[in-house]
This record gives sequence, structure tokens and C-alpha cells, in this order.
Amino acid sequence: MPRFKTTDIYVESDCEDRKNRKKLHAKVTVNIDAEGVFTAYLPEDTVKHLTGLGIRLSGNPRRSGGRDGYFSNKTYGGLLKDIKAKMQLAVHRKRISQEVVLRYVMKTRAAFGVTLPDDKGVRKVIPNLGWGYEGPIDMDRYWIHTSDQAHVNTASMNFIKFAVRPMYKEIYEFPGGQTVEEYRYIRESSIDHDKAPNLKYLVAIPKMNFGDSWAGRQYTPVEIPYTEEAAAFFVKVFQTICTLAFQLDQFENPDFIKKAIKAHAKGDGQLQLPPPDFTKKEN
Repeated sequence: MPRFKTTDIYVESDCEDRKNRKKLHAKVTVNIDAEGVFTAYLPEDTVKHLTGLGIRLSGNPRRSGGRDGYFSNKTYGGLLKDIKAKMQLAVHRKRISQEVVLRYVMKTRAAFGVTLPDDKGVRKVIPNLGWGYEGPIDMDRYWIHTSDQAHVNTASMNFIKFAVRPMYKEIYEFPGGQTVEEYRYIRESSIDHDKAPNLKYLVAIPKMNFGDSWAGRQYTPVEIPYTEEAAAFFVKVFQTICTLAFQLDQFENPDFIKKAIKAHAKGDGQLQLPPPDFTKKEN
């Protein structure tokens, strides 16, 4: 079958917001059969994408050989029009729901054991399962690790990682009946500070990546519906972690450590840290 030409076909949704328009591209080879009819097959990845959305692509079995994504027309322009019409169904969709959600990741790394309860029912933590002083180990709780797993055989630094991002969660329906769930950033300018100050606070934070550059992994965020109460909670979590990080970062300062040791000695056995001094300039 003589090859006529290879052409690129592009389609785009008609969404008013250009940034959120959906686009689809396919490179097709157009042939001319013995009867002078223009024919083409869509690439397999395009066929898979369209059929996954419930779009039917089966054509004349005699001409297509039973393969999906086959098109034929007596004119070249008609062939391109037929292909575009099918591809357009993949970007022509309607939004059936939209809500604001808070997507967040909280990951920690710590590994430890615990003692058996003492006569007051109190257990003590044994960091990295060290031996000797805390008391008899509870063998049923022999090794505990937090979300980012650590183990005594691969002991590493403990850490806390946190990210939160308010987003629009949108569900779209395609002509084939299939639905797809997507997330979209929220523009700070679209939020009324008087009505949603905590949402605006979180949106104003530069977009944080849920990826982990240390280990090259991508964390799956947890998601909850947005309320101002929930947003206020995450603002406080963020502020607390930043304050704690600043305090712990002062451990390299001998004066800070001396104050921390004295505060702990005067306390009730709980860790006492001096309040953060934000007046000191960074070196």
C-alpha cells in the first residue's frame, strides 16, 4: 500500500483557562490503498488512551484487519477530519464536581524499642534499641519504626519531613462515560483573605514538592476536605515544625546547649528547650 505522507494531528479542549486546556497529539502515517482511498492507523498509545476513556475506535473489520484505530476516507481532508473528531472526544469533557482539598505528607524516621511498663505503668523509649539502662525490653514491641522505615542494621539520622498543599480536586466526565480525577493549583489571588485567611496562608507558601530528594522517592500525599478549621491546624503544624527546627538547629551553639541543659535539669524530666531567639542574625 503506497505511503502518502506522515502528518502530525493536534487537538485541544476549549477550556477558557488556557493553562488548563487539555491537548492531544498523534503522529499518523497516511497511505492510499488500491482503490484510491486514504487510510491511517492511530498510534497504539493513542488508541490505548482513547479506548481507556470509553471511546470506540473499531472500524470496518475487512479494511482494518480487526485492529482498532483504523480510519479511511476518500479524501485526505476527510480522513484528517474523521481522526480529529475521535481525538477531540478525549479532550472534550465536562467537569462534574470540584472541591478544595488539603493534600499533605508527614514523614518521620525514628527507630526504637520500649521497656516493659514499670510499677506506675510507664514505658520508656530506647532510642535505636540501645541496651542497658532504661529497663527490661518489651519483646512484643521489640522494634518500632515510624513511617520512613529505619532499622538497627541500617541505622541513620532521625528526621521529620512535612509538606502541605491546598488544591482543587476536580472530576471530569468524557463522552464515553469514563471519569477522570485531577488536581489543580489554587491561585492566591482567587481567595478572599477575610473569609479564608488560613487557606490563603497555605496557598501563599511557595509550592512544595511531595518528592524526597534525599532518597529519590515520591511520597503519596494524604488528602482531607478543606475547612478553615483544618487549614488553621496545618498552619499551626507548619509553624511548630519551623520553630522546633530553628531551636534544634541551635544545638551547634554552645550557649544554647548550656541553657537547654539547665532548663532540662530544673524541669520534670521532660525535654525543655529555651524559647527561640529570632533576633540573632544568620552568619
